[in-house]
Amino acid sequence: MLLSARLRCAPGEVTFARTPHGKPVLENSPLRFNLSRSGDRAVVGIADTEIGVDTEAIVPEGDHDSIACREFSATEIDWMNSVAGREQLRRFYRLWVVREALAKAQGTGLSAPASTLALDIVDDSPQPRARLDWRAHETADGRFVTAAVLPPDATVEWNDTSWEGLVPPG
Repeated sequence: MLLSARLRCAPGEVTFARTPHGKPVLENSPLRFNLSRSGDRAVVGIADTEIGVDTEAIVPEGDHDSIACREFSATEIDWMNSVAGREQLRRFYRLWVVREALAKAQGTGLSAPASTLALDIVDDSPQPRARLDWRAHETADGRFVTAAVLPPDATVEWNDTSWEGLVPPG
């Protein structure tokens, strides 16, 4: 429904294809989209340029440290561990969603080499390395952390809509 509204067509007229790495794309349209879901939240990113989005429910239980050691760079781990408690957990998820959204924006998924998912910490925010030519935008509440990754000159507008708020076009 969201894509059909943006394309100004009926939902049944929206057709999809896949990139060689399996990323869904719209057929015959320059419009790009990406989606993610976690728990009872879904995030849909729609843009006129490549986009990747990820959302994760903050779950206190889990082996966050071993995941961080396996997946994050030393810089990322240092930033995560420079705080304690709930903020440390939140930083873990901030790193995770930005990395995931970056992989999705690149269209390679997590099969991409780790160097192409490298993050720097810029003004207390995880950001793709400048040479990667992407920018991360984040939002969070007490339950979820969400990121959108787009080219640096793109802007992000966050809209919160319930399923009931979605009305088919026409």
